[in-house]
Formats: sequence, C-alpha cells, structure tokens
Amino acid sequence: LRIYSIPFVYCGNSSQQQTITKQHSSNNMPPQTEGGVPAPKAKVQTSIETDIPPNACVIDGVLYDLEKFLPKHPGGDFLLRSLAGHDVTAQYFSYHNHSKNQAPGTVSKVLDKYRIGKGYTKHPRFITASSVEDAEYHALKERVYSALPHTFAGPAYWMKAVLILFSAFYLETYMLFNGRTIFGGILLGLLFALIDLNIEHDANHGAISKNGTINKILGYTLDWTGGSALCWQIQHVLLHHSETNIHGVDPDNNLAPWARMTRYVKHQAMYIYQHMHLFALLPMLPLQWVFLDIYKVYGGSYKDQKFGPLLEEKRKTALIMRAIFFVRFFLLPIILYPSFTTIVSIALTMGVAGFYLGVFFIISHNFEEVSYFTPEDASKLSWLRLQCLGSSTLCGQWLGWLNGGLNYQIEHHLFPRICHEHYPTVARIVKEFCTEKGIKYNYFPTVQDNLKSFVNHASEMGKPDDDKKLE
Repeated sequence: LRIYSIPFVYCGNSSQQQTITKQHSSNNMPPQTEGGVPAPKAKVQTSIETDIPPNACVIDGVLYDLEKFLPKHPGGDFLLRSLAGHDVTAQYFSYHNHSKNQAPGTVSKVLDKYRIGKGYTKHPRFITASSVEDAEYHALKERVYSALPHTFAGPAYWMKAVLILFSAFYLETYMLFNGRTIFGGILLGLLFALIDLNIEHDANHGAISKNGTINKILGYTLDWTGGSALCWQIQHVLLHHSETNIHGVDPDNNLAPWARMTRYVKHQAMYIYQHMHLFALLPMLPLQWVFLDIYKVYGGSYKDQKFGPLLEEKRKTALIMRAIFFVRFFLLPIILYPSFTTIVSIALTMGVAGFYLGVFFIISHNFEEVSYFTPEDASKLSWLRLQCLGSSTLCGQWLGWLNGGLNYQIEHHLFPRICHEHYPTVARIVKEFCTEKGIKYNYFPTVQDNLKSFVNHASEMGKPDDDKKLE
C-alpha cells in the first residue's frame, strides 16, 4: 500500500514555535544553512510501504481492527472506510471531543477491545497523540464545546439545504424537458457549487447529523454534481486536513505544473504570469473531477492510496453514480437537444462551478504571510499551530451562510465535525484563544482583501528565484 510518510515530532518549546512562525510568515523562503547559503530545494519522500493492514487503522502507534469496529461506530462507517489502512491519529483527535472526561492525548477506552497490536508505521507523518491534542488544543476544545448547545445542523440549516437541493433538481429537470439555456447553465453551475459548499462538505465530514446514514446520503450529493465522495474523503480528510500546507504531502498545496505557491517548487517560465492565468484555469477544474478522478477510481487507487476491501462498496457506488451523471448531464441533453447552445450551457455549468469553488479554495491557504512547511518545519510545531499558520478566516457570518462555512478555514480545520452554522461562535472563541497564546490568526475582513493578498503572493512566487534574495 503506497502512502505518504513524513517524520513528525512535537516540540513543546514555545520560543522555538514563535521563531518558526516568524520565519515562515514573513517570507516563505527555504530554510538557511550556516553561512547564509540557501538550502537545496526540499526533497520529500512521498510514499513508502506500510505495515498497516487494509482492514485496520493506527492511532498513536496502536493498531485497531477497523473492520470489527465499523458496525459499532456511533457516527456510521461512511467516512471511516476511506481511512482504512492509515494512521488516523490527527483525524481521531480533531473529530472527537474528549476534553471533559479524558486527559489530553488520551484514546477512549471504548477502543481497547479492538486493539490488535502496537508499534506500527505511522503516516502520513510520524504523528503522536501528544502532538495533536496537546494542552493548548485540549483547552481550546473545552472552551468551544462548552459554548455550543449542540454541534450538528439545526432547523435553519435544513431549510437552506432543502432550498438549494430542490432548486438544483428543479432547474436541471426543467432544462432536460425544455432544453438547455445559457442562463440556466450558469445558474445550475452556481447551485452545484452551493451543494458542494453547503451540503456534501459537511456531510462528508460527518458534521450534519449524528446519524451516519443521513451524512452518507447527503455526502453522495457530491457524486450527483459530478465529483466523488470517495476521492474527496481521501484527498481532503485523510491528506489535506492533517498535512495542511506541508510541501510534498498536502495535495491541495501541489499546483504543479500549472503554478507554484512556494519557493520549494522549482521555477518555470510560465509561473511569471500565474497570478493571471490561474483564474483562467479554475473553470477547467471539473474536467479533473468528472473524468480523471473517476478513471483512477476505476483503476482502484487515488492519490497513491490503493483501495482495500473495505472500500470496494464505495468504489462500486462511485462508478454507478458517475455513469448516472454522464447519462443525465451529458448524454440525454445532447441527444434530446443537439445544438451549440446545449453544449455551451453544459460547459458553463461545469465552468461556473469550478471557478466559484476554485477561487475560494485557493485563496484560503495561499496569501501573503501564510506559512508553508517542509516536514522538518512541521516537526517543530504543534498540530494546532500548524493549522492556524497555514489557513485563514475570511469575512464573517454572511459569507459563511452562503459558502457553507468554508470562509472559516482555521475553525474548520480545528473542528471539522462541527456543522458550519456554528462557526461564527467558534471563530470568536478561536480568535480570542490565539490572541491569548500568541498564535498568529490570519483574518481578511473582505473578499477583495483576500483576493488581493492571493494575487500579490502568486505574483511574488511567480518571479524567478534570486539567490541573493534567498540569502
């Protein structure tokens, strides 16, 4: 089984943490060797053979029988199946609240009966319980969960979700019987984006309901819009959330060969204009989601993660739903209304959805003074600080309501299983906590501010490397 593996050891020295924060938030340059000579570009080993069985998982170096635990998990098995065969230490502690009845970094005794070994390879990094849920993160979790009456979706959320789903279904059905239009194609693209932001995202994190079946059904709305819940859970939950902005490991940080966001990536001439051409490429993102990703699923792997037996059912479901999507979204409209307008309308739906999603995804982790990390950098920071330094929060409640809380990236990374309708409350607590602890909190008051910062950062990273500047 091919997996990502990078050493990670928590360093509890706050002065070292502040030094690293200052170094990377100011210039994002590669680390220096003695004498001021720039270090070689980071070489990251991105895959190794692991000894974790495909029907098990590892938490803090201990192997657990995931297959036996799946029927007992209160939140269902939908997300857990995508984590089979991996180290899930970061996911375990960020998804569960044990702040009131357990010491920091303690695994619930409920899992003791499923222990089948220890000392197994840890990945994607060498993550320990104490590095994820240290005293700081434990204290923050206690504040947040104490302030919330519940963590799942309330009545207002369900009204919004029903409105979005009904509107998308009605519009697509109307155009299927009456023909595609340019305006209809644009509007359907926006509705597809809102489904991905407001519904499937929370569902695939298990954040809408404590009932796993509800999350599973709504999680597959991503497949309805042309994506894949299976691929999303692997890329987003397994890799991106635990490896935020770590070069060579975070798949969302790897934009090569189209662009580079850090100087750890070798410069190419085309990057000089990346702050402009990236926006032109975003509408083409659905080409990857709709065609390339499902081809990889058909082959039995995604992002170097081979699918084990626990994923076979989800793999078959993904293939069936993609076949349904191809028929209803491409085949039927073109057969029933063969015209240039039909093709343009279909393309606009995909392009508008890709652009809208792409813009807010890319600006949330790429901006001036953001921190990028090599594995060595990451080993000097706690997991909480790693998430804060590599993410940002944008605007406030109104944008959160429209975009499903994805503007609260700091809060979302720290509390991925809290429904986004609670993020305005969570954000106030997190910002106050970061101020108390001296942790940098990246905040943009307007979309324009965030976009400007992204463009400036992309423009700077697009310039050729200057050895003197690096020194």
